[in-house]
Amino acid sequence: MKKFGAVTICHLCLMALAVLFNAFTAVMFIGGFGTAVAGIYRVQLYLRGFLNVISLFALVVGILYILYGYGKNAAIYYKAFLFIQIVGTVLLIAVDAASTKLGASLLLALVAFSYKTIVLLVLTFGKDLGENKTWALYFVFLALDAAGMIAMLFVTEKSVLGYALAGLISTLLLDATIGFAVKGKYDDKKARGAK
Repeated sequence: MKKFGAVTICHLCLMALAVLFNAFTAVMFIGGFGTAVAGIYRVQLYLRGFLNVISLFALVVGILYILYGYGKNAAIYYKAFLFIQIVGTVLLIAVDAASTKLGASLLLALVAFSYKTIVLLVLTFGKDLGENKTWALYFVFLALDAAGMIAMLFVTEKSVLGYALAGLISTLLLDATIGFAVKGKYDDKKARGAK
């Protein structure tokens, strides 16, 4: 069996943490447990729980990408991991638009998440972007996600802050795993002498 380096082990640990967190929040939201979900409509809870299930599916695919060594033969897992993130982001936009009171903060969040989706599409389907452009896009992606999350916190009622923070933590974990996936991809390319 191939030995894993420190970065790969960190990536796997982060993925395992993200899996545990998303599984916990999916059960909490779908089951309607805890004070974090008090005052939230049942349909909205189910939708949030479903988004966590989508994240779990993405994480499983991402773990396969790691286990196959980030290599060229594993590229389908990398693309699938990012594509599932696109699906989750589009559904998040729909849920937020349908369940949050319209205002400047919500509009800012929706615009940021929409641009985030475009960046993810480029990262997923862009041909031969190269390491520098990929990292630049990743940091744009992070900035857009951070702007959207901060804007959403401004429209979140105090009574459901725990619910919003669970979504924030889930998103931050997923964003970090994408960064590790990009690093693994380009470390593998360098090891193979590819550009």
